[in-house]
Amino acid sequence: ELAAKFAKFFSGDAPEIDYSAIEQKAGSATRAASATVLAAFADQVENMIVSSADLANSDKTDGFLKKTKAFEKGDFTGQFLQSGVAELTMAAMANGMALHGGVIPVVGTFFVFSDYMKPAARLAALQQLPVKYVWTHDAFRVGEDGPTHQPIEQEAQIRLMEKLKNHHGENSMLVLRPADA
Repeated sequence: ELAAKFAKFFSGDAPEIDYSAIEQKAGSATRAASATVLAAFADQVENMIVSSADLANSDKTDGFLKKTKAFEKGDFTGQFLQSGVAELTMAAMANGMALHGGVIPVVGTFFVFSDYMKPAARLAALQQLPVKYVWTHDAFRVGEDGPTHQPIEQEAQIRLMEKLKNHHGENSMLVLRPADA
């Protein structure tokens, strides 16, 4: 049974998810909708590891955390890595997890902080690593924390990374910006 699970985790196949069973509240913010989906993943994808850069309650990766627990010193039975304010380190660790295989790494932070992650995101794209990025607060109109948290140029830069060709001549990154829940 464990050998079959091991083989499944390292196969690279996506788990079967019944997305129609995930109920969304009408008019909810996309990050809240994301939290609902991440909570479903926590119940159904036991080899997913989600990490947040000290913002789980704001980027709503806590939807996943509420269904599991964070790694702690000496206890790695959870599926959530609290990386602290270290976006580049978090993204690099996700790359390492993807290179190792067997887990599905997901990282989350505010979109403006994607700047810190770009070297690791670019390497993930070139290496065709299946790292998932959850970047929230992606509108320049979000101004609660002032101009340091307003992503003005980030979308153009990430969209340009979609055109980055990997060694097979294919686009390396897919960027999706949901319009609503």
